[in-house]
Amino acid sequence: MATMDAQHSSEVEGMEEAHKKILSRLADMSMEATGLSRAVKRSTHVAVEKAVGEMVEVLQQEKHKRKEAEMKMKKYRTRVEEWEIALNDANERASETTRRHEKLRVKQDKLKEVLKRAKTRISKLETDRESLRGTLKKIK
Repeated sequence: MATMDAQHSSEVEGMEEAHKKILSRLADMSMEATGLSRAVKRSTHVAVEKAVGEMVEVLQQEKHKRKEAEMKMKKYRTRVEEWEIALNDANERASETTRRHEKLRVKQDKLKEVLKRAKTRISKLETDRESLRGTLKKIK
């Protein structure tokens, strides 16, 4: 029994020693896992900070581009309004010129008609004068 007791005691000591080694190895693995976890967190944090920084920069660039585009759009709208005013003025002048042209054309047509009648009248008077001269010559 004493041998068995000694044997049992040595087995228990061996088991306790193995248990201590396992606990020590678990503690080492826990420390290693904690270190790795911290490293991953730091690495992730750095990557997230870098990504956020890049995104902030991209957003600032987009904001700047948008501001420039809005300024250009404002200038464009101002120019469009100026051109619309100029176009309306030109259309009004063209319309007025067309009306004047039409009035002058009608006046010219009337003058042509008067001139035609005058020529006809002059021609008739010339004929009458020639006829009267011929009659006077006959009378004398």
